[in-house]
Amino acid sequence: MSRSLLPLFVAASLWCADASAHHSFAAYYGPSEPQGFVTLEGTVREFRYTNPHGILLLIVRDAHGAEELWTIETLAPAMLSRSGWSRDSLRHGEKVTIQGWRARDGSRLLRLQNVKCENGTVLGVTR
Repeated sequence: MSRSLLPLFVAASLWCADASAHHSFAAYYGPSEPQGFVTLEGTVREFRYTNPHGILLLIVRDAHGAEELWTIETLAPAMLSRSGWSRDSLRHGEKVTIQGWRARDGSRLLRLQNVKCENGTVLGVTR
């Protein structure tokens, strides 16, 4: 490879790596059962207001009372802020009700549609 093409090759490689890091909603989340749209009630373990997607870790009790850790993916902070969110919207230990789309692979991963907080506030997002 000539030296003049090396910077172009490196730039293209970095661009492709960045582009593949983002995923489409339809590739990961399902609109129908068993994935489908679900509601979870649980306790906030952690809320990360970070790019490229915010992350909410939620502790949910299963039918037998055992704790399950769910990962809830949100939109990017810039988009969340347009919907009224802030870094302090959800706090550790807060009880919430979550609605969203479950991962197609059946894992404990959900794409958030909305959160109802203990005080009755509803925080929403769109796909």
